Amino acid sequence: MCPLDFARINTQILLSSFVLVILVLALRVAKLQAKIGQESVSVAIGCYTAKTRNAMNMITYEQRLSQDRLWALREGSMHFENESAVHKALNQLVCRLEELDIPYAVVGGMALYFHGLRRFTEDVDILVTPNGLRRLHEALDGLEYVPLFPGSKNLRDVASGVKIEFLVTGDFPGDDKPKPVSFPDPQNVATLIDGMRFLELPKLIELKLV
Repeated sequence: MCPLDFARINTQILLSSFVLVILVLALRVAKLQAKIGQESVSVAIGCYTAKTRNAMNMITYEQRLSQDRLWALREGSMHFENESAVHKALNQLVCRLEELDIPYAVVGGMALYFHGLRRFTEDVDILVTPNGLRRLHEALDGLEYVPLFPGSKNLRDVASGVKIEFLVTGDFPGDDKPKPVSFPDPQNVATLIDGMRFLELPKLIELKLV
């Protein structure tokens, strides 16, 4: 074999070895990236699970009202000064919905309160569309709010323990069985009071009577 052929073979061997090394390194990098990605997902899931577990184990707002009568009296007094945990939970949730540009209307006891029927209530009720419900869960679950249980459409304010219940456009009030009246689109029935959107009083009364 002439020296030129021998040199050519050595060059081919070196190139093949170099390509093999590159492939091995690329494979190791890919495995490392996959591992890092899995660990990141695991951490995220772990944090969400921990927050959900902690929220499910915490003392809820309604439980504290029942267990501590003096605190409940003070809370009741603060409610009529618009300073209770329920008022604060409502204000914070409205801010989040406005930031996310999700159509909503406050309903239930808090809507009656701002329409002039002043009474105490221990939760917040919000009317949203199906798309709005999906978007708010995507944005808020596991952060300042957690589901009441896995898969629940309703949330609980982690800071205060106040329950947030969602009514969804197209669903039926009461027993959720088909009837002439269903929950409307909040964009069509909301009125502005103190910078927040509330269900109009005639529609609120109509839904209460169903």
